[in-house]
Amino acid sequence: MAEVSNRLQRSTYRRVLAQPAFRMLFLTRSLAVTGDSVRALALAVSVFAITGSPLWSAVAYSITFVPQMLGSSLLGTLADRLRPRPLLTTLFAIDASVGLVIGLGRPPVAVSLILVAMVALVTPLYQGASSRLVAEVLAGDDYVKGRALWCSAPLAAQLVGNALAGFSVAAFGAETTIVLSAAFHLSSVLMIRIGLPDLPAAPAPAGAPPSGRRLSTFADSWRQNFQLLGTSSVLTLLLAKWIPPGLVTGAEALIVPYTAENGHPASVAGVLLACLAVGMMVSNLAFGKVTDVTLRDRLTLWLPLVAGLPLVALLFDLPVAVIGAFLVLSGIGLAYDLGLELRFVDSVPEDKRGLAFGLRSTGLMTVQGIGPAVSGAVALAVPVATVIALSGGVAAVLGVVLVGRALAVPLKQVAGAPCSCSGTGNARPATRVRTETDDPSLVRTPRPTETR
Repeated sequence: MAEVSNRLQRSTYRRVLAQPAFRMLFLTRSLAVTGDSVRALALAVSVFAITGSPLWSAVAYSITFVPQMLGSSLLGTLADRLRPRPLLTTLFAIDASVGLVIGLGRPPVAVSLILVAMVALVTPLYQGASSRLVAEVLAGDDYVKGRALWCSAPLAAQLVGNALAGFSVAAFGAETTIVLSAAFHLSSVLMIRIGLPDLPAAPAPAGAPPSGRRLSTFADSWRQNFQLLGTSSVLTLLLAKWIPPGLVTGAEALIVPYTAENGHPASVAGVLLACLAVGMMVSNLAFGKVTDVTLRDRLTLWLPLVAGLPLVALLFDLPVAVIGAFLVLSGIGLAYDLGLELRFVDSVPEDKRGLAFGLRSTGLMTVQGIGPAVSGAVALAVPVATVIALSGGVAAVLGVVLVGRALAVPLKQVAGAPCSCSGTGNARPATRVRTETDDPSLVRTPRPTETR
């Protein structure tokens, strides 16, 4: 049945972008990530100019790590409870306000960092609510292509944002550049307010207590996060999505000392890091065009090898062009994540999708923060090239094992099923496989190996 639907319904990027709600989310996400990149780089430059401390500059650039973990743990359920349009406009407005306060008010460094940390605290709400909407307005192969665009947008936006920030800081100064970053977020506020339909919040969970007796947002978010992590299929998919990128990021974090040890100028490190991002962008868009489910699963299983094994080649003294080619390959391999998207959506209850997408994004950021710390610590005792190679080798092996287990999770949606979408952005799959969630009599008893 799925194969027949695939032959009859071939989704395209043009068709996906024709959905009004997705197009608006895609454009505002691109603008917001560009603004985030401009502000992060300009703030790091400003903090370094004030303090003269590389440590404080690094903290300014990466201050969002811990607050996002807290925000997902304590506020995550709001991504499902609140209507998305007012939630997203409020979050973008907070982002813009922080940029204006820092750029125009020039507060002390500690105050600036606290303000940015406060924005990071609510970032999981944006990630959860916007990703939930994407899953609602797109179905089947439309959703896979939508996620391909969704994942490529921030990569391109970061490259543009970093380049724009570098030019603006040199021409106008760091504080003016931070003010400029607020313009991107204000544009997102207006676009969401005018162009995004006022869609409803997620339905209340079945059997939920009356509103007066519900747990607080903090307690409920904490409890539901643990419920998701206690579900075997969800945990399997999350681990497959988190661990290989964390290991690759650990290797990526050592590119600067790697180029220095091999006698390359500092500018080479930036070029090599851009190669990884380019590989990810190209592979996401190319992988998203694969509509055959069987081929998609085969590629998904072996792409972790492409992500990890090219890093082993950095053990050898190679020309910069060859190193760049291997890093492009590594970025291409990370497209395996797209092959797990439909399974992830299927595994999460509809009333918890916002929470689940926020948890996924926050967990990925967590492992990508831990990876560089671990690889940097190991590199104190082991040559940098060896640590990069080990990270790549472990990412390849663990990636194949984890992705293989994730692919064993049943795929319920019919990839390629037509998506019937109205002008308001509401969508529903026109064809669907009957599953255990459609009929209570089909709900299976958990096996002893599963945890709840």
